[in-house]
Amino acid sequence: MARIKLKYVNAFANRRRKNERVRYYFRRRGFKAIPLPGLPGSEEFMTAYQMALAAIPDQERPEIGASRTEPGTVSALVISYYRCAEWTNLADETRKARRRIIEKLRARQQQARAATEPRTHCENAR
Repeated sequence: MARIKLKYVNAFANRRRKNERVRYYFRRRGFKAIPLPGLPGSEEFMTAYQMALAAIPDQERPEIGASRTEPGTVSALVISYYRCAEWTNLADETRKARRRIIEKLRARQQQARAATEPRTHCENAR
């Protein structure tokens, strides 16, 4: 029997059950799993797979941790810095060193409001 390898499709067999039925799920990183009916290659399976591929475009990917980060906090400021071009243009070793310092600051004051912190305090911490 030939095996079909499809992107984002995972097989799961519950070994605690008697029949150990294999179930297939469409799972793209950052999104919820979508169950796929039937066996891979069958008409109903391929139809559901195509619908799942079309349902989740790359542009609508939710930001990881967005619900836990409040706007205007030090944590939100750190996230925006990690996304900026200045950060991505740094050498790997420089990023590692800065990340250690930034994450220590973030751990201490992640819920503090960035706007209320004096500019000199931020510059001294940097």
